[in-house]
Amino acid sequence: MGESQQWYVTDEERTWGPFSTFDLRKLSQNGELLPTHYVSKDDKEHWQRASRINGLEFESESDTCSATWGQLEW
Repeated sequence: MGESQQWYVTDEERTWGPFSTFDLRKLSQNGELLPTHYVSKDDKEHWQRASRINGLEFESESDTCSATWGQLEW
């Protein structure tokens, strides 16, 4: 997946975005994107917990997902 992918984030009250892949990674690293938030690709129809997106690392060691820095995948 390239950096041109657009992502949306929701906490079930508000929806933010679009974010680039780079920005989504930064949000997860600095604690603004939590593992419990939901993330969607371009369509905003299919949502998954951020903790299930490969390639995101979260601020807390206990919340870290496996990282595949070349891509973010479902």
